[in-house]
Amino acid sequence: MLGRLLAGVAILQLIGQSTVAAEDGRAINGRVVDFSTQRPLVGRTVAVGALRAVTDAEGRFSLAGVPPTYDVILVEPDRTTVTVYRRLQRRDPLLTANLHRENRWKPQHYATVRGTLAGGGPYPTAYPDYATVYLFSEQQSMDRPLLPPEPLGPDFRPLSVGWDGVLSVKGLLVALRRVPEVPPVARKKGEHETKAKPAFSTWIGHRELALTYRETTVDLVLSRPPVKHLSGSSNADFTWALYHLPFPGAVLPLTAPGQQQAAAFDFVVPDLHALGGQYCVQADFRSSDSSTVRCGIPLGAKQVALKVEPPPRLNPPDETAAPEMSFSWSGDPWAVYLLEIDVQFPTPTNPSIYIYTTETSTKWPDLAPVGIRFPIVAASYACRVRGLGPYADLDEAVGPDGLGAMIPKEMRRSVSQSFSFIVEPSARAAVTTKRAANAGGSCDVPYGSAIVCNQWTNVDDREMYVLSAINMKLKHYPQFAAAIGMSCVRDCASARKFAAAYARYRTDHPGFDANEPREP
Repeated sequence: MLGRLLAGVAILQLIGQSTVAAEDGRAINGRVVDFSTQRPLVGRTVAVGALRAVTDAEGRFSLAGVPPTYDVILVEPDRTTVTVYRRLQRRDPLLTANLHRENRWKPQHYATVRGTLAGGGPYPTAYPDYATVYLFSEQQSMDRPLLPPEPLGPDFRPLSVGWDGVLSVKGLLVALRRVPEVPPVARKKGEHETKAKPAFSTWIGHRELALTYRETTVDLVLSRPPVKHLSGSSNADFTWALYHLPFPGAVLPLTAPGQQQAAAFDFVVPDLHALGGQYCVQADFRSSDSSTVRCGIPLGAKQVALKVEPPPRLNPPDETAAPEMSFSWSGDPWAVYLLEIDVQFPTPTNPSIYIYTTETSTKWPDLAPVGIRFPIVAASYACRVRGLGPYADLDEAVGPDGLGAMIPKEMRRSVSQSFSFIVEPSARAAVTTKRAANAGGSCDVPYGSAIVCNQWTNVDDREMYVLSAINMKLKHYPQFAAAIGMSCVRDCASARKFAAAYARYRTDHPGFDANEPREP
């Protein structure tokens, strides 16, 4: 009897433990989107400790058994860019991945739209009267201003957008034309140009589309909508009026070039509610990359207030990186930061790294759990830190109204100065590389791989060799390689030998490599 009672108590304890685990929500169900456009990102590896998931066509992922506080590592499919989040607790994070400018997206499907415009006056237009055509889709957007050398209307050249997954997606074609109502003041010969800022009337046309791989022809008739005011103040040098649509990167500028206003602003904007978006105002400082955007502003609002915060101050890092390298900065008034450790030509060996944190210091991240070790070839990196707001903590920043929101209620960003430093191979990595060279085998090295072979204090004094370029030359010119008796360069000794041999050979065979194919 006592045994049965004890067994019953044990079962109840196990049930209670299971209930507590379920209430702790140890699974996370999240999404990954592009930091710049909020486009969903497919095929990204999401790592939490030893746990792994890959995002689907909508950027979604799920992981079970995640501790209450966790770090996340996001890895691009080509492993050239890594994004790290420090100490999250949220169970439904909307994560943004930072894509390097060289990381080109190649969609599975493309749609092309061309057509003609009518309305707003005669065509072709003449500056400052001009039109812009926009094509928005669920994953990509494109715009085409009808300015020289483009045709000035009524025809507009094809616009193309791409997407992954299904064969057809929703799209929106929008044409916006600004017609000056006050002609510019002509200047006389020999006088300084003093043009009055013309008032513009806005003409707009739009059409919802089902985008497929076929080319679509659309005729848009523009009409003049009623207008209202958006007014308020900011502490910035410039303010702009915008209209955000519910598509990735879909923004219509409502302020004509040269018409941005200063601290006190009063914009006359068209009524665009038929497009289903939101009105926004953006404020910028002239002297720094600092801005604040506020959206969801009701048309006719008169007391819109924006504040642009000063950037964090990044402390100069060590000139030469090491695996325990630290970065620090002063942060008031920010609570969330993005440290960017960027290399011009990222490779799986030398990736660009982006770290989200609430701390004002962090170390070079340990990426061994995702199979990326500290760089073993030399490269020049640059770092800077962004303040991100108005979030109270990182969990709020990865919430539905945070960094990944299609249309943010408010977003503040400010960027510090940038510092450069060199990543050089560690002693252990150099030994490993030398052993590999002695063992023979493939001589393929990542594109852009380089090695520094001296101690230096000034960048101009560096003895640096680009290994990928050297080995490609040996591959492209086997007669040259045979003449100097080399087939592979991996370390400083062989790089120096190559440099001397190449100089002698080029003297005897001028122009032998003038038509060398470029590295892929």
